[in-house]
Amino acid sequence: MNPNNNKWSLIQEIVSQSVKGRDLTRAKLIRANLSHANLRGADLSLANLIRADLSHAKLIRADLSLANLIRANLSHAKLIRANLSHADLRGTNLSGADLSRTNLRGANLSGAKLIRADLIDVNLNGADLSGANLSHADLIGVNLNDADLSGSKVKNSFWSNSGISDLLRQDLLDRGAIFENSPLQEGDRSAVLISL
Repeated sequence: MNPNNNKWSLIQEIVSQSVKGRDLTRAKLIRANLSHANLRGADLSLANLIRADLSHAKLIRADLSLANLIRANLSHAKLIRANLSHADLRGTNLSGADLSRTNLRGANLSGAKLIRADLIDVNLNGADLSGANLSHADLIGVNLNDADLSGSKVKNSFWSNSGISDLLRQDLLDRGAIFENSPLQEGDRSAVLISL
């Protein structure tokens, strides 16, 4: 049987019905269109999802650990409490995605777009966010131990004061980040605060 036929059959099955809790470990879904798919609780660990379209997908509590999501589209996806530890998310679009309470420990998010993403209480311990765009993202309660934020865009991103060193806090402020209970700097950002 042609392996491509298996791939398209699997994609059709995923799109046409819920695969809640399904084991899709090591699935090869390169460039697959899985937008709006219900993958709640699915095991996609070690899956190859390069350039896959997962926009608006439901990936709540899904396991995407060690998955390859290079340049995938996860815009507006629901990834609440998902496991993306050590996943490769280089250049991935996560704009508007809900990643609250997600595990991104050791993930590679270099060059990723996280514009207006919800990153509340996310574990970014050891994550690579170099060159990522975090503009207008909500990063309250994130764990940034050993995370690399070099060259990342943080203008109008919203942060809490806890767990962030004074040096990192000042660096983020200098780049336009907003912290809880801090006076506004470099112009009025009240419209950003109201929209949160």
